[in-house]
Amino acid sequence: MIKNWWDPTGPARCLHELSFLRIGFLESFFSLYGKKILDVGCGGGVFSEELWKRGALVSGTDVCADSLRQARAHARFSHAQISYEFPEYFYNQHRYFDVLLFMEVLEHVDHLYDTIKYWIPLLAPGGYLIGSTINRTTRSYFKAILAGEYILQWVAPGTHSWHRFIKPEELQEVFRDFGCCGWTEQGYKYSFFHPKKWIFCSENDTNFFFSIRKLQHNNFSDRG
Repeated sequence: MIKNWWDPTGPARCLHELSFLRIGFLESFFSLYGKKILDVGCGGGVFSEELWKRGALVSGTDVCADSLRQARAHARFSHAQISYEFPEYFYNQHRYFDVLLFMEVLEHVDHLYDTIKYWIPLLAPGGYLIGSTINRTTRSYFKAILAGEYILQWVAPGTHSWHRFIKPEELQEVFRDFGCCGWTEQGYKYSFFHPKKWIFCSENDTNFFFSIRKLQHNNFSDRG
């Protein structure tokens, strides 16, 4: 658990630094203005507020009560019109979103297939599932775990489990099972020499963004 999501030099520093790259990936598909977006695993709301600043209609959800408390508190401070609730709230509202976001979320869940199955009914037909995660490769073990957790200490040791990392083709197959198409992926990495630290790259051996769309009509649109 991150005690202070909003300290740009603290444990969530990388998330603050990544916001501009995440925005760039999203805006390569559509304008954020007016888009109804659900930020799944929103944490303290760092990226949710960046989306709201660009005119998106943002909601955030997380299973951690303290993270939601921090997100709500900062939204009040910044006058951000964002609804932060536990997952059950949105699932019972019978609302549909244009975009479901999974930024650095799926590599932490116990059951990938069931997680996607739970959330995809909240996505409007034609909507986007967009996120970022970590590829399960030898390089990702050294870069994301040994370097990121123990040498550079970007996150606390034990944050990641290599066995939960996800190969792009595995994730794409899960989405296809739920009637999605139009897969796109984009690698990114940390650069010690770039002023903004994170850059897009051609390699996806560690971090990668992904995007895929829900078909206009499929068998997974109805809840229940």
